[in-house]
Amino acid sequence: MTVAVLFARADSIYKTMPECDVYDEARDARTFAGGMPIVAHPPCKRWSSLNNLVLARYPHRAEEFAHGNDGGLFALALAAVREWGGVLEHPAQSRAWRSFDLPRPGPNIWQRGVCGGWCIEIDQAAFGHIARKRTWLYAFGATPPLPPAPVNDPGRRVRVYRKRNPDGSWSRMDDGQTREITHAAAEHSPPAFARWLVELAARCAVKAEAAA
Repeated sequence: MTVAVLFARADSIYKTMPECDVYDEARDARTFAGGMPIVAHPPCKRWSSLNNLVLARYPHRAEEFAHGNDGGLFALALAAVREWGGVLEHPAQSRAWRSFDLPRPGPNIWQRGVCGGWCIEIDQAAFGHIARKRTWLYAFGATPPLPPAPVNDPGRRVRVYRKRNPDGSWSRMDDGQTREITHAAAEHSPPAFARWLVELAARCAVKAEAAA
């Protein structure tokens, strides 16, 4: 079964997966016409829980950084997932959950909302990410039992990697156990996580199959 991946990076791991039809920035997810289940990674910066810190530092950019000011991309991704079945991914504590009245996820436990969708909080380190990257997922179209997410080993030390200095430069946080990675590496989905999301989206293809 083909799965559409919306809002992927240009160098996305999904492009190596033959079952994926990938929409990166150049292809533009807004042109997706439907007909298949979805893995959606809508832009998250405008929904970040850190927006208050950004606004404190850059008050003249309040309109740009107001949470939810993403050009309607989260709403588009959510509507597509509900129409065709699939899963939507955002960082943990995303303000979009409250704005769209989605069920608040529990760690490694699927929670069902009145909308019929399911949410969970997972740690991407459990899938091999170098950093502890807590993530919220919203799945629509699947029926229980939903696939469980692996649980991260609490003894594994995974930390994020650099700090910004007052002059705007970056320096390494080195306590002998932290590991430095680039911003791009932090954004990339681990291959095991990408495969897990694609398999989950395929299980959510109820509406796509009905429409075929």
